[in-house]
Amino acid sequence: MTPEDIGAGLSVGFFLVFWLAMMALNIAIIVFYVWSLVDIAKTPPELFEWPGERVKSQWLAGIGIAFIIPFGYFVTPFMWWAQVRKPRRQGRLATKPFWAPTVTPQVGYQPHPPAWPQVPPPRA
Repeated sequence: MTPEDIGAGLSVGFFLVFWLAMMALNIAIIVFYVWSLVDIAKTPPELFEWPGERVKSQWLAGIGIAFIIPFGYFVTPFMWWAQVRKPRRQGRLATKPFWAPTVTPQVGYQPHPPAWPQVPPPRA
């Protein structure tokens, strides 16, 4: 057996160990991702903040879309853990995800201008 054969065997061995570790990490992340998706789907909407808004739907849509975005399914389950699961276990409400738009109007904001000029009534 020559030193080149030993080096080639070590290279193959290191590659195999690295490949197995990456596959195990990938499978663990996908299991965590599916766990977060199922947990949000089973959570009642009353446990989410912002009544009148669809925060639960925003979380479900964000997690569904994150699977398509590169590295999205790495980040979104950890956000779910910090913003939904952890507060819920502490007895608090879940918060909105960062991708959800805020709907609170600004001070003095008028959604539409008047449809016709505002004319004061005639004086009698």
